Amino acid sequence: MPKKSTKKKLSALQKFALASLALLILMLGGTYLYVAEVEHGSVSTLFFEIRINKNIQDKPVKDLISYTLPSGWSEDTNALILKDNGNVLLKSADYAGPFSGDSNKRSGASIILGASPKFQFMTIKEYKFWHSLDKNSPDYKDIKIDGVNGIKEENPAYGYQDYLFIKGNYMIQFSPAILSEDVSTEVKNQYQKDIDSIINSIQFK
Repeated sequence: MPKKSTKKKLSALQKFALASLALLILMLGGTYLYVAEVEHGSVSTLFFEIRINKNIQDKPVKDLISYTLPSGWSEDTNALILKDNGNVLLKSADYAGPFSGDSNKRSGASIILGASPKFQFMTIKEYKFWHSLDKNSPDYKDIKIDGVNGIKEENPAYGYQDYLFIKGNYMIQFSPAILSEDVSTEVKNQYQKDIDSIINSIQFK
């Protein structure tokens, strides 16, 4: 007579526990490899490339947001390089810089507005997670504008700020800059006041 098997069948709960453990090990292993690549400056983009949503078309940033400009500021939708991607340059009256046709001059203040389709299932929370793994990434803080959560990145060493939001299927970025250096503190404060006014006036469509 054939011997009866003494092996016990795993219950549904035990199978679920084993599957969860295996998934956790894979996630931890993947995170370890990602951190190792970040520290060596060779982060693989494959994880994000396979999440590119080819069904979402590029949109000019003006189709996604609206804003109010303070006195003296203007909008340039034909700025060099930027116009090819539907990006917009907001500039003070005395602006001169890399997008004005003369890269040797730098004065005034500006904000570059841009947008691109987000990676599939990407949220601002996930973006912050990947951001936190990169020791070389700039500091950031959570912000909210017009009810939309985002982050503000600050890198004093390079003198720039970036605002990033995810709304619907798009990542929307604002990059302000004060180009004038040999000006009074009062003038710089006015530039910053104008920039803050524009950022806070933004409404998402």
